[in-house]
Amino acid sequence: MKQLFIKLYDLITAPLYRRLARDLTLQLQEISQSYIDQHEMLTAKMLDELLRLNIRVEQTELGQLAKQEAKRQLEEPVEPANELSEETIFDLINQAAKSLDVVDVCTRNNIPLAVFYELEGKYRGLDPAHIRRVKLLEATNIELRRLLTQLMHRQSMDRELQPAKPNGNNGHD
Repeated sequence: MKQLFIKLYDLITAPLYRRLARDLTLQLQEISQSYIDQHEMLTAKMLDELLRLNIRVEQTELGQLAKQEAKRQLEEPVEPANELSEETIFDLINQAAKSLDVVDVCTRNNIPLAVFYELEGKYRGLDPAHIRRVKLLEATNIELRRLLTQLMHRQSMDRELQPAKPNGNNGHD
């Protein structure tokens, strides 16, 4: 009888144990998978951070090189900015506004930084037609100043050459 109870007990409890073992195995697999997912996520974050740091280091090195290049360009004699066309000036200013890397734009276009900043100060926000008009006005202004200087020089020469005028006293009192 005891054997019968043991067999009956085994018959009833065996499926329960199997289901319990299966459930425990599934739970362990889920826990393991969550640990793996967490590990992969942390690894990905660490790789992203390392890449960001590497990019920052490279940018810092490039920034230092760019600063050295900019300093060298500033020490070089500056070419006149009037030689550039209006479209070129417009493109330079727009490229610098889009890329935020003025040194790179200047290097690609073989323009000294001092010239770029001079152009940007004068023509920022203008289209090529307006730049052309400003250049024309500047040239006219220079010509007018030259003419005014010549006129003032002539007047001073005329004053020096004119005889002294009497005071109007004529000696009669």
